[in-house]
Amino acid sequence: MKLFQHLIIVSFVISAVSCLSLAGAAYKDSSVNPRDPSAATYDGSMYRLSVECNQPNALIFLNGALYGQTDANGYFSIKLRSGAYDMKAVKEHLTPYERNIRLDRDRMIRFRMQKPTDNRNEESK
Repeated sequence: MKLFQHLIIVSFVISAVSCLSLAGAAYKDSSVNPRDPSAATYDGSMYRLSVECNQPNALIFLNGALYGQTDANGYFSIKLRSGAYDMKAVKEHLTPYERNIRLDRDRMIRFRMQKPTDNRNEESK
């Protein structure tokens, strides 16, 4: 448990530094040829990304950087520049939720996090 707490603290510090460096950079767009990153969608407009899930305190990562966590009701909201984002929600003992998002308007992402299926137990029965 202590390791997980240290990981959260380190991730938060790294994300704070990453947020500052991302402010002027174009965002990763998995639908764009990596040899031509200038083709990524990025026009400087700001849009709201809202997340609703069934878990409080799920960590929300965007392009690998920790941006925050869901509140006690499972909600998270942030304003971001237009562009493409790799979103990942993580909570201990649950299967992470991953999705690519193109932020070209306000978006609401709804999902349920679940316990991982253990195929080993099923095979041994």
